[in-house]
Amino acid sequence: MGASLLTVVILLGCTRTEADPKLPEVNDQNCVPEKYTQIHDTAARNRFIDLCAKMSTYKPSKPRGW
Repeated sequence: MGASLLTVVILLGCTRTEADPKLPEVNDQNCVPEKYTQIHDTAARNRFIDLCAKMSTYKPSKPRGW
């Protein structure tokens, strides 16, 4: 039982998470309410909104020469 559960967990961790091909490209032009309200599938719309929200969250800091 434990070995099969471990195998399932490992295999689930190995799945690739890619953007849904039905979703529009995540960019400034598409991440507007007019575009994402056109996505009828609720789960796909929520994934797209999440991707838009995460689009500009990473900003590398300036190098510091301490």
